[in-house]
Amino acid sequence: MAAYRLDRDAQRQATGPAVRAVADHAFEILGGTAADGVDIAATFAAASVRMGDSVWVAYVAVDGRPACRVRLSKAPVYSGGDGVDVTFVLDAELFRRRRATLAAGQRVYVDSGILAQCKAPTSAGPNAGAAPNAGAAAARHADVRPLPLSPLAAHLPSYAGGERLVALGMLTWMYGRDPDIMRRLLENELAGRGGRVVSAALRLFELGWREAPRWVDCRFDTAAADAPPVPSPAAGGVMDGRGAIVSAALFAGVNACSATDHPLAQSVAQLFAEHGGRVAEPESPGTGPGFLVDVVEGRDPADFDRHLGPSAAAEGFSSRPRVIVRLTRIRGDGEPRLPAWFDPLGIGGGCPAVKAAVGRAGRGAEPAVLVPTTVDECFAYTRTAVRIAGQYRRDVIVLVDALLLDTVQGLAPGPHPHSLDDQALFGPGALLEAQPWAGVAGDGGDPQAAARAAAEDLLHRLQLAEAPLETFVEPCTVFGGDEGDVLLVGWGATRGPVEEAVLRLRARGKAVSALHLRTLRPLPARLAETLSRFRRIVAVDVAEDGREAAARLRHLTALLRAAPAAAGGEGGASRLARRLTAHAFCCNRPLRPGAVVELVLGLDGPGPDRTRTFR
Repeated sequence: MAAYRLDRDAQRQATGPAVRAVADHAFEILGGTAADGVDIAATFAAASVRMGDSVWVAYVAVDGRPACRVRLSKAPVYSGGDGVDVTFVLDAELFRRRRATLAAGQRVYVDSGILAQCKAPTSAGPNAGAAPNAGAAAARHADVRPLPLSPLAAHLPSYAGGERLVALGMLTWMYGRDPDIMRRLLENELAGRGGRVVSAALRLFELGWREAPRWVDCRFDTAAADAPPVPSPAAGGVMDGRGAIVSAALFAGVNACSATDHPLAQSVAQLFAEHGGRVAEPESPGTGPGFLVDVVEGRDPADFDRHLGPSAAAEGFSSRPRVIVRLTRIRGDGEPRLPAWFDPLGIGGGCPAVKAAVGRAGRGAEPAVLVPTTVDECFAYTRTAVRIAGQYRRDVIVLVDALLLDTVQGLAPGPHPHSLDDQALFGPGALLEAQPWAGVAGDGGDPQAAARAAAEDLLHRLQLAEAPLETFVEPCTVFGGDEGDVLLVGWGATRGPVEEAVLRLRARGKAVSALHLRTLRPLPARLAETLSRFRRIVAVDVAEDGREAAARLRHLTALLRAAPAAAGGEGGASRLARRLTAHAFCCNRPLRPGAVVELVLGLDGPGPDRTRTFR
C-alpha cells in the first residue's frame, strides 16, 4: 500500500536519511507507552541491552500526564542527561503544554492522527497562559514532522494502542535495533494472550518498521560510535526498581510478604504475587511474614515502629528479624510526603519516645539501614538485607528512593563495576554463605529451614552470635578524587546526575568529588576522616516541593555533622559544621547533570551562594 494513502498531510522523504554515529543519545516520548499489555519503552530497552548498549529509562508524569525519557550509551548511565535529541509525541495536550520548552532545531515527530489537536491552543497547565507567544515561537523553531502512526494502526483497529506498536517499529529502524530481537520480545510479552493478539501486534510492529524509511528523516547508530566496546549481556535484560526488589526477595528464598495499603507498596506486593510469591496481611502489628513493603506516609518518624509491634518498639528489634523495604521520596499529585526519611528512628531528629526506646535497647539492637542508588543495587541490597536479617538476627530497612521504582536499567549478568556489592559495604567475612530464607511461622518454609531458624534463634538468646555488623562496615567509596575542594553528598537516585556532573567538572580541572551514602546504620567507617579531606561539603537533594527537600537535607546535614562525634572527635564536629552546606534542586523532572555543574561553578563565583546551612 502506498504510504501517501495513509495520511495526506504527511509528506514522504524524497531521499534516504543519513546515519549518525552516537555513543550517547537520549530521546523522550510524550504520552503513555503502554499498548495493550506491551510497554514499548521497556521493550525497546530490552532489545538495546541485548545489543550491548547501556540503557536508562525513566517514567515521569508531566502535569499529571505520562511521559518517559530513554537514554542509550556505550558507557554505564544512571541519569537522563541534560536534554534530548528527539521527541516523539503521542499526547497532543502534553505537547501543547511542553512546546514552550522545545529547543531550537530539536527534531519532533508527531502522530499525524493528533496533529490537528497539537496545533490547537492549550487548555490547562503551567504553560497555558504564561507565555503563549514563546510557546508558539518555540514550536515554529523546532523541527516538527508528522508520522502516520494512527493511520497505519487503523489497519488493525482491534488492537488497542496499536499506534504505539507502530511507533516501536519506527524506533527499531531509526536506532538500528535488530527487528528479530524485537519480534521475539513481543512474542514473549504477549504469549499468554493467544495467537491472534500476538499476530496483530507483530503486524503492527512490522508496519512501522517497513514504513519508517519513508517518513523518518534521521537514523542513529550506537554500534558505529567510536566508543570502548561493552560486553554484550546476552544473559541479562532490563529491570525496574519494583522488579529488582521482587526478584531479589524471591532469589533469596522469601516466599511470603506483606504490604501496607499505599498504592506504591501494593504495586510491589502485586508483582511479588505475579511471580509466585504469597502476599499475606498480618493479623496484628508484629505478626505475619518477615518481609514487609511499606511507604513513609506520616510526618512522625515514629511511624517506623507501627509495623514492628510492641516488642520492637520496646526492644529495638523484632523477635523474628524482618526485612522492611521502605519507599520514600513519593512524587505525584495527592501523594503523601515525609521529610524525615534520613532519620527513620528519630535519632537526632526529635522523636523522644523512639529515641528513649533505642537508648534502652542498645546499639546492637538498632535496625540496619541500607540505601541503594541504582536499580541493580536495589537487587543487590535486598538480597544483602535478607542475609543480614538471618545471620545477625536484627531488622533491616532497605530505604528505596521511589524514583527508582519507575526507572528501567539494563542489568548485565555478574557484578556491575560501578555498583557496590555486600562485600564492598561490609567487607569479606561479614556475611557467611547465603542460606535459604527461613522466614517465620506461616511462611511455608521447609522443615530443615525451620530447624535452622530455631537453632539460630537459640544461639541468639544464648548471646553466642557473631561479631556485630558494625565491626565489618567498610569506608565509603568516593567518586572522583579522595580529596579536593568540593564534595557533593547525596542519596538514592541523585547519584547518576551528580556523578556525571563530577566527571564534567573534573575534566575542566575542578577538584570535585561525590559521595552517595549507601549505609545509614551502621554509618560507613571513617566517614569523618573522608569528609575532612575536602574544603567544602555540599549535601544535595531533589524534590518537587522545596520544603520537602529542605527537611530531608536538614536530617542529612545533621547526620554528617554527627560523624566526627561518632568517631570520638568532638572538636571535629564544629570544624565540619563550618564547611557543610546544602542545596535542594526543586523540579518535577529528573535532575540534570548540568544543573549540578552550575551549582558547583557558582559556589565561588560572583553570584549569590545558592546553598544554605542547617543548624
